[in-house]
Amino acid sequence: MTARRNFPCESHVSSMSDPATRAAGSFEPSPAGSPQPRADPGQARILCLAGEVLRGGYLRVLMSRGWILQAARSGPEALERLAADPGYPVFLCDSKALGDNGPSLLEAACRAAPDTATILLWDPSDLACLTAAVNRAGVFRVLPAPMEEEELVRAVQEALERRRSLEQRALKQEHLEEENAALKRERTLLEQKLDRAAAELKNARFQLQEESRKLKDTYIHMIRMFSNVLELHDPKAKTHGANVADLSARVGRALQLSPSELESLVVAGLFHDIGKMGLPDSVRVKPRDDLEPIEEALYRTHPIRGQMVFDSMEYMRDVGIMIRHHHESYTGEGFPDGLSGGQIPLASRIVALADAIDRWMEMETGDDPVAAVIERLRSNPEGRFDESLVPYFERSVPAVYDKVVPADGVSEREISLSQLRPGMILTRDIVSGTGITVAKKGKVLKRETLEKIRRCYEIDPPSSPGIAVWEGE
Repeated sequence: MTARRNFPCESHVSSMSDPATRAAGSFEPSPAGSPQPRADPGQARILCLAGEVLRGGYLRVLMSRGWILQAARSGPEALERLAADPGYPVFLCDSKALGDNGPSLLEAACRAAPDTATILLWDPSDLACLTAAVNRAGVFRVLPAPMEEEELVRAVQEALERRRSLEQRALKQEHLEEENAALKRERTLLEQKLDRAAAELKNARFQLQEESRKLKDTYIHMIRMFSNVLELHDPKAKTHGANVADLSARVGRALQLSPSELESLVVAGLFHDIGKMGLPDSVRVKPRDDLEPIEEALYRTHPIRGQMVFDSMEYMRDVGIMIRHHHESYTGEGFPDGLSGGQIPLASRIVALADAIDRWMEMETGDDPVAAVIERLRSNPEGRFDESLVPYFERSVPAVYDKVVPADGVSEREISLSQLRPGMILTRDIVSGTGITVAKKGKVLKRETLEKIRRCYEIDPPSSPGIAVWEGE
């Protein structure tokens, strides 16, 4: 984390040595390093090196504005004070007071306190000092003597405004760096987990067919595990990734995608919103229509961040590309790249429509939400989606969302964990006590699923002990 910059100008230090005589606008030399009492928060400190140009009239005008003028007796003393306390917003410098080493002192002052605005009151006879101020010292403003009093006041006001802008920019930069550091830590942790999974999958390619099958099953279980991590991170997204993956897989199989393409499609469906991890809660939780412009800009970064999670693993980069483009619109009005039509990868078009359908289902409150969503699907709102995919989704939506309908001679009943047997069909989701979906309704129970359910009841028991299934008479 970047260290916070110190801007002592906010402490408004007075230069007066006697508290009983301190007043706004007082001007008195004070030795470098001496204790500085706090001043009124409405005042700002100005370090002054006065001479033949910067004299009483100008000083009185500045003090009348409520600014605290602190005097240095010489150029070296001014440099020493700037080095010890770079929080002065303004260094008001008389060229005649700098002496023969004026150019080098100006350069050294800029190096010692780069955020302090140096205003040089320049005597036209001192050409060397002017050359150094303009070419090397980074002087904020040069005012040739004599100048109007208001001209000097305006220069000081502009210098103070510059300092305020620098402080605000530094605070914003600090905040951004803190957020970026947090995001990098989260991404690193997730990449480490995915790298471990990738290493296991890579090793499996060199094993016998049976070992390969077992390791592939392990890979799928780990993907599901990471999906559960996402669910814990954002409870409102419960089962959303699984539904998107299920819909996408059904459409992918209907389109006869290759096994590797289908596997990548399922992973992209599960993790299409992984880039939202680390976004502020105000962005993740708030409806899109209610986002402020800066929140919308942050939201639009999540597909790119999602791609970056997978891009570090070469054999999963296709998953990252699918995730990057799942918010593109068929009309070219989406993000992040404004692709249109066939420019959008087919898998991204599938995930985009599956994502929209699952969110429509969540919003539906009518008696037949499946029919309502299919009707909305056929209307293709605003032409955002690939119409050629609509027929495939029409057939897939009921399979994912419709209630289980029993065949003749089959009834629903609630049983205990000990009564579960392979071949039974769940009629309700089994959800752990902390909210993780362990098995979805409509699933035909296999021995592996039974073992998973039993372990759930040991580790994180559901709130209801009963399990609803269809069972033949």
